[in-house]
Amino acid sequence: MKTWAGRVFLNSNSMEREIRQLLNQSGSADQVADELLGRWAKNLFSADEQRSVAQFLLNAGLHQRLLGEIHRLLKDRHFLPWAQFAECLMRSRLALNDDDVRAILEGLEEQGAYDDLLACKAADDWSKTIRDKRRTWDAKKALRLAEKKTALTERLQFFRANSMYEEEAATLEQLRALFPDDKAYNNENEDFQLRWARDVIAKHGTFRTDLSEEWAQRARQLTPEIRSLKDLFLARCSELAIRYPFATYDLALFLVFMEFYSEALEVLSLAKPHEPRMDWLRLELLLLARHFVTALEEANRLEVLYAGQPDCTFAVVYARARALWGLGQGHMAIDLMRSLVNVRPQYKSASSLLADWQGGDS
Repeated sequence: MKTWAGRVFLNSNSMEREIRQLLNQSGSADQVADELLGRWAKNLFSADEQRSVAQFLLNAGLHQRLLGEIHRLLKDRHFLPWAQFAECLMRSRLALNDDDVRAILEGLEEQGAYDDLLACKAADDWSKTIRDKRRTWDAKKALRLAEKKTALTERLQFFRANSMYEEEAATLEQLRALFPDDKAYNNENEDFQLRWARDVIAKHGTFRTDLSEEWAQRARQLTPEIRSLKDLFLARCSELAIRYPFATYDLALFLVFMEFYSEALEVLSLAKPHEPRMDWLRLELLLLARHFVTALEEANRLEVLYAGQPDCTFAVVYARARALWGLGQGHMAIDLMRSLVNVRPQYKSASSLLADWQGGDS
């Protein structure tokens, strides 16, 4: 072994998809290897694609064929898939002598290929130099990760402060992917889902939160065609909710935006219980569908269930006031809503509704 080279290890998703397709077509790992090695011998692959092909040969147990290709790359002074080469040597139980290790270190130094090799942790056994490189690499990686965490956390706080829900969701998902063992981000995700659901509901319901008689009359005047279409939507949404439980919430919202509130309640009843956004949407739907007595009972239940949530009390008072207004208890409803606005003046939906109830005087 005389010259060695490599580059940073990356996966080639397009090549991996192509390999899967070839396997599905032929059903034979050897035939796929023949196809890929023929192209590799003509130097038709990028360094990234070479790593994917080498990983396939490694996973397929075709160690000798991979070593044979690497021998050719060595003679032609081409880049090597270092991590897969190191893993192949380990699996083949090929012992390296001191000269082999020195040659490897020479090639790694010459081509700056340590990052590539470090994708195979077993290579640490070869040399103290490699172990030292890994410690440095791990330290730099940890520092980059910490810097990334700080930057993403700052972005998360900015998006949250400005009610930029889509951006907040994407940033929170990045943090959860990077730090899957950090339970704090799972808790933040639950809080986000709850806040987002309330905001969607509030924005949708502000202009018609008491579901006036005007809407009820319009609902009674639906044409047979629209009624048939509504029944079709309900049947299809119910079918999808049963088949794909994770989509139940979105299916219910679809019916909400078409103002089919009772039907949305039916679909939502198919969802698993006690998921926060499902519970709060159900409360909203009870109000929109004019089930005011049941809405009061549901508000009491959620007040107990989510007592630890900071915004729970405000959401319950808001819902309770609307239910009382719907039951004709105007004075009680206004008193409750006024108390909410006094404590939280930035609660725009409550302020708007209170002004409406009081004839514009808040």
